[in-house]
Amino acid sequence: MLKEKTRVTSFTIICLGIVALYLFGMITILEISDIAGSVLLASWIFIMVLIRTKDYTKALYYGCLSQFAYGIFRTYLFSGIYQQRIETIFEGYENILGSGIKPFSSDNGQFEIILMQIKSILLDYQMAIWGVTMVFAVYVAALFLAKRSEHKWQHHLFRFPHSLIYLFILALMLAVIPYTRMFGLNSVLIIIVVFLLQGLAIVEYWCKKHFKNSRFVMLAIIILMFVNIFFALLVSLLGLIDNWLDIRKINHI
Repeated sequence: MLKEKTRVTSFTIICLGIVALYLFGMITILEISDIAGSVLLASWIFIMVLIRTKDYTKALYYGCLSQFAYGIFRTYLFSGIYQQRIETIFEGYENILGSGIKPFSSDNGQFEIILMQIKSILLDYQMAIWGVTMVFAVYVAALFLAKRSEHKWQHHLFRFPHSLIYLFILALMLAVIPYTRMFGLNSVLIIIVVFLLQGLAIVEYWCKKHFKNSRFVMLAIIILMFVNIFFALLVSLLGLIDNWLDIRKINHI
């Protein structure tokens, strides 16, 4: 009961601090929404699920879903603010290009084309960029918490609920329909990253089973994932297959 009061008090203090920062003009409504919706609310959901179920996998799953839901909310409510900020940043780059300052000046305009492509990606995939970042944040937070908590997490055995497959199928269907294509593609990218987390658990499971120095092998694989996007997709595919077929035969969830 005391711990619950402490949590409530902590969240209340943080909320009051956010309001104070907004009143003093130090943050905007977008930052308030990000802190309240993506940090506080997602943290609260994660902690509540963990307390009630004592299951890190379920807590991580619902934490990821909450970030997915907030990413949708953020994109459709604050896309105008986000777009304005991106436009401002790239207007600055365009001014630099127009001034002819090296190394930005280019005879064939290739650098300008690259900038426009980056701008297009940032605008079209803002939901995925935010969602992927925050899913990783929830995952890392879960790992740190598991290290310090009395409730241990057998990370190499975790497996997301089967419902994730149906969300993935729905996202693929939306990506095919022209009207919902961008929303579907953004959703697919986020869910692929969630499968990547399960894929990492499979890799750790195999490393523990077949390699004596499993930590070094895991570290090498994680580095390789950051270097090679195709290898990261392969790990995500492992997670998808395991979610559907339970290739480790653990029936954990």
